[in-house]
Amino acid sequence: AASVSAAPPDDACLFLTQAQLTSVLGVAVGAGTHTTPEYVKTCTWALPGDSARRVQYLTLSFQLGPRYAVAKRTMDQMMPRLKVKSSVTAASGIGDDADYTAMASSYTALNVAKGSVAVKVAMYGDFPTNKVEAMEKTIAMQVLSKL
Repeated sequence: AASVSAAPPDDACLFLTQAQLTSVLGVAVGAGTHTTPEYVKTCTWALPGDSARRVQYLTLSFQLGPRYAVAKRTMDQMMPRLKVKSSVTAASGIGDDADYTAMASSYTALNVAKGSVAVKVAMYGDFPTNKVEAMEKTIAMQVLSKL
């Protein structure tokens, strides 16, 4: 397992299994994929089936810890300007610092800083924010346990 003082893990798809995600989400997920073969610090899992599914994608991303602070500051500055319902709220009991970002009813992300690594778990789709936040926290805790 990587140390939290190390660089972000190389392959985000190796941190979660389809079985883990299916258990947390309550629906079957497809295999994790990278956006490009060259950049593997982000992994996306799609829910198979039609577009009527409420959560359509889940992504896991890793980055250097300092980028967490920059992203948090940027979101704080953007929120008042967004034309859709949005919020940033603190998340307790996880990592060194964490917050949830929600935009409209179709995007919720949990951003967590732990040591020099930042983790983002984001869900795309229409689902009650409080349920998504609970699922994202469970997933993030599973990921952080491997760092």
